[in-house]
Amino acid sequence: MKQLDAIRTFGVFSVFYVHFVSTHLPKPTIFGHDIYLGSTALDAFFVMSGYLITGLLLKGRKDYEAGIVSRGTAFKEFYVRRSLRIFPIFYLTLAIGYLLDIPPVRDSIGWHASYLSNLYLSDHGWELGSVTHFWSLAVEEQFYLLWPLVILLTPKRWLPAVLVAAMGVAPLYRLYCMESGTNEILPFVHALGNIDLLAMGGVLAYLKMYRKSRPEAIAKVMSFCLWVGGSLFLLDAVLMTFEMAGRFAIFSRTLEGMCFCWAFNKATDGFTGRLGAFLEWKPFLFLGKISYGLYLYHNFVPYVAKPYLLEPLHLEFLVSNLIGKFVTYSTITVAVAVASWYLVEIPIGRFRDSLRFGERRERRERVPAGAVPEAK
Repeated sequence: MKQLDAIRTFGVFSVFYVHFVSTHLPKPTIFGHDIYLGSTALDAFFVMSGYLITGLLLKGRKDYEAGIVSRGTAFKEFYVRRSLRIFPIFYLTLAIGYLLDIPPVRDSIGWHASYLSNLYLSDHGWELGSVTHFWSLAVEEQFYLLWPLVILLTPKRWLPAVLVAAMGVAPLYRLYCMESGTNEILPFVHALGNIDLLAMGGVLAYLKMYRKSRPEAIAKVMSFCLWVGGSLFLLDAVLMTFEMAGRFAIFSRTLEGMCFCWAFNKATDGFTGRLGAFLEWKPFLFLGKISYGLYLYHNFVPYVAKPYLLEPLHLEFLVSNLIGKFVTYSTITVAVAVASWYLVEIPIGRFRDSLRFGERRERRERVPAGAVPEAK
């Protein structure tokens, strides 16, 4: 699992590249089709979130199926723990942005505080400065609110079919947006336009939870995802180059997500050899661990660092070129995220881990170690 932290690191630094310097550089291409590194990284994050969150929920489901907790306690435990992980530094960042009048926080505070930034962005366009990246956090939070209902309430025999069906919602929504003439941003930032990636991670979590005794079967499914998803994704890129993709373009991100599923399955099992050693390099693992803070703070750094740090110290020359911008703003972001991790997130994490829901504690006392049956 720890290799996923390294992948998070690469993803978040891809976003740094996009927001700090890429607007001044030509985009990389494949078959003449632009590659949006930030979007690709976010798609990977969505698949990973779907995998990790569904895994947590399936563990909660196993607990109530085994009689350790009630279903209500499983819901409560998930929502409380997620809230304590996500909300504190999010609202702290929003409050600082409001107090320092970092544009456009004051003008749009209600949208962000209610985790509707994705809808705000769809109406106002991509150029939202410090809060542009909040749309993906809004999608994640909307997912956190609704996904427990799917995982904890769906009858177990229907759960695989429901997960696969959820993957089909996003292409259909993108098709609807294409045919109805909505703006081109909405299908990209709406939760329904990303549910295939999140649900795909959910399928992987289901396989790892309930089919872990058959790793060869999981490997075959993931190989199918890689070869079929990868081949069709490349075909889509070629078709888009010649403006022939048409409706097939609605599957682009789904196909990309299939490739990420393969990669994440390999990473959870552990890549071996030099690649495995590279993905387990400690700085990568640490940066991946604090990646939520890195992502949350990074877009605010240029608005705060330049007037409050670089200019007073006459260090503006550090951001006078693209390399300097990337290195300086990335370094400051890492410093802020490290401080946040040790001063805010770890103390709150300790409090979160100390919480004991009454029913869970009492039942664990009555169930001998090793006596909890596997949920079938």
